[in-house]
Amino acid sequence: MSFEYATVRRRSFERDAKVIMEVSPDGLRATIHVTPPVGQRPDITEDQIRQSLRHKGIVFGVKDDVIKRIASEKLYMKPLEVAVGQTPVDGEHARIILQYLADHRMQDRSLDNLKSVDLRELDKIVNTKAGNILVQKIPCTYGRPGTSVTGKNLRQKPGQDIRLRVGKGVKFDPVEHVYVAQRNGHVIFRNDRISVEDVFETQDVNPRTGNIRVNGTVIVHGLVNDGYTVEASGEVHIAGSVGAVTIKAGGNVIINGGICGAGACTIESTGGSVAAKFAQDATITAGSSIILEDYAKDCVLQAGEVIRVVNETRGNGFIVGGKAVALNEIQADQLGTEMEIGTEICVGIDPATLRVIEANEATLRMNQEKFEKLVRSLTFLQRARRAEGNLGEKKEEIYNKLRTILPALRASIDDTRADYHTRIERIVGHVRSKVASMRSYPGVHLRIGGEHMHVTKFEERVAYVSGKNGLLQLFVTDMDYREHLKNVDADVIAAKREEEEANADQAADETDEPALTEETGTE
Repeated sequence: MSFEYATVRRRSFERDAKVIMEVSPDGLRATIHVTPPVGQRPDITEDQIRQSLRHKGIVFGVKDDVIKRIASEKLYMKPLEVAVGQTPVDGEHARIILQYLADHRMQDRSLDNLKSVDLRELDKIVNTKAGNILVQKIPCTYGRPGTSVTGKNLRQKPGQDIRLRVGKGVKFDPVEHVYVAQRNGHVIFRNDRISVEDVFETQDVNPRTGNIRVNGTVIVHGLVNDGYTVEASGEVHIAGSVGAVTIKAGGNVIINGGICGAGACTIESTGGSVAAKFAQDATITAGSSIILEDYAKDCVLQAGEVIRVVNETRGNGFIVGGKAVALNEIQADQLGTEMEIGTEICVGIDPATLRVIEANEATLRMNQEKFEKLVRSLTFLQRARRAEGNLGEKKEEIYNKLRTILPALRASIDDTRADYHTRIERIVGHVRSKVASMRSYPGVHLRIGGEHMHVTKFEERVAYVSGKNGLLQLFVTDMDYREHLKNVDADVIAAKREEEEANADQAADETDEPALTEETGTE
């Protein structure tokens, strides 16, 4: 048996380096994977890699440094990121900044501060002034498109705009993208509309509404509950009555009902008038006039011009108790009452000046009493010192302090008195001021300018004016005495009174009748 041996030639295997490319699903990244060459085949080159990239369509964001590293460092069998696309940037949605809330002060209602929270302050109303920026709009952006590694455009998502409509009293600035208030008022932002209203209306003022503070006019169709506050830069109109409330307005305050203040009611109109059916136990201040239909009882009335308590129908409007102060005139159907209740009536001095004068009077009285008391103490110590020769350490100390205090107190009294007399001398405009009443009762204290007078007996149809020689009384016999008093001129009245007195003196001389002296009551 013979064997034949065959010669087997070993077959050589050669393969070029191969480039494998993968692109991410979003097209923004390309990864390269190079297999090494086999046999005597040459290593991969940069040109081969770039050719492979072009063959795969990868033309954007190619990383040249990675290609060079692969070729130079022979980085086989290692996946590397060789191209990066540009990511699309989505646009931002439009947004608004509520600038009108920046200066809106709100109470701290945290649990630690509950004891000091005022439950009547609900902070619902936001006021503003003309020219203030209410809302700043940050416009939406459209973003930026992207590019894939294959050069394809990648769409972005543009931002969504916000629709904000312009209401009354607001203007939009398209350059600055701001909404600006065109008038004073309170801001209303409702149903994508922003507006500034200068009239605030409500049915009642109660726990549901809280205190009302508005730039503009306030209209209350019902009542204002006790303890609540209504403040307005414009007018305040109230359909019902009010009680222990605080009402402040820059314009008129009109109350269709009455005012029952219970000693805790303050109504103030800095630039207008106050009108109501009646007022009781309230403090009312008006820059112009105070008009009441029925009565003012135990009130403090202060008007820059006129106080009028006149019932045109029944003729029974009265001022009883309290104090009424007006610069020009006070008219009432009745001053005081049969019970002689103390009632202060003052005209010819504006309320602010009168408050300063009365404060000076009170200070003078207090300091004078204190001065007299200290003088008595010093006199007592001086006598004891002369009698005993030595007061002792404690009394001697008191004696020396009194000698130091008294001159200073005397100087303070002199300064206050000088200021008081200076203010009295500066009072002007009271010559035409007057008080007119159908009926005046004892208990009424009148002050016209710097002159004082107490009504000591019942008088009818009388006007009190300030003439050249003090207070004068003018008795009007016309049926419509109010119309007649509108044209009363104090200078004419004073001249007429002087003329009547001169005629009376001349008549007395002609009759040769002896006159009674005022001091003795004898001939």
